[in-house]
Amino acid sequence: MPSVADPLPSQALLSKTLKSTEEALLALNQEIEQALTIRNSFVPINLLPAEVFANILTHLKDPSGGEPTDVVAASHVCRHWRAIAVGTPQLWTTIALANVDLVKEFLERSDPLPLHLSVGKRGAAFLDLALATEDDMHRVASLDAQFQGLEDLTVFASHFVDPAPALRTLRLALATAESSDSLEEDFQPPPIISRLCPNVNVVSATNLFFPLFDSRTGITTLHLDGALPDFVPLLQMLSHCSSLQELLIVGEPPIAGWGDLSVELDVDLPLAHTITLRIDFMPIALALLAHLVFPETAAVRVEML
Repeated sequence: MPSVADPLPSQALLSKTLKSTEEALLALNQEIEQALTIRNSFVPINLLPAEVFANILTHLKDPSGGEPTDVVAASHVCRHWRAIAVGTPQLWTTIALANVDLVKEFLERSDPLPLHLSVGKRGAAFLDLALATEDDMHRVASLDAQFQGLEDLTVFASHFVDPAPALRTLRLALATAESSDSLEEDFQPPPIISRLCPNVNVVSATNLFFPLFDSRTGITTLHLDGALPDFVPLLQMLSHCSSLQELLIVGEPPIAGWGDLSVELDVDLPLAHTITLRIDFMPIALALLAHLVFPETAAVRVEML
């Protein structure tokens, strides 16, 4: 044991000792990591072929399109799992647009496969997310968007410069039901269908009280619920859906805004096989049905809410 009279170690000696100790710890940690890697390689599940294990990981994806927390967690188990997970694009194609940095990582890992996006469930920053995804809109196959208000929807749609030609399924929802009476006089509906989704087949809209498109579409399935457009705009919108096969309308129409229900405008739906109207005011439901022209073989249901 050093005495009081013994000289204290110099600063240089202490630094040298500390450095050599850190280097020894680093070397030991590397040896431990190598030993763990070797041990993990003999774990039965890690003996599976990479493509088989990748297929197992795909079952961790949330089928409802929620945040893929299980997939992310699996990619942090060990190096072997991470290498397979990161190298499997199918695991990263379902993206909940809530965190910009995470979205960019998913977009990179999923390339070049089709994307399935959901937005709005976590109060996302719509402008940042729109900018982060605009270069990959050509890969989007489905979009499920839920917005707190019309302003969020307009901002999100206005920042997509390029269309999404691969998009086939579109679900849009406003959290609160409004009506056309609440719109500003100069309001222009965002070109959701005509510009962003020229090839969409399935459209579901909740509380969207304005027409989604004003030109011919290839939509085969259309579901409308909640707040509905006014009578004439609704008929005009349906007149652009000559390929429509399934129509479901459930909601509360703005009676004051539906005006003359005897307007001369018939909507031809030659391919329709299922038409369901669940509207809380039967005269409006019957008036709407009277303006639809469909095959005699179509299954038609008219119900009160």
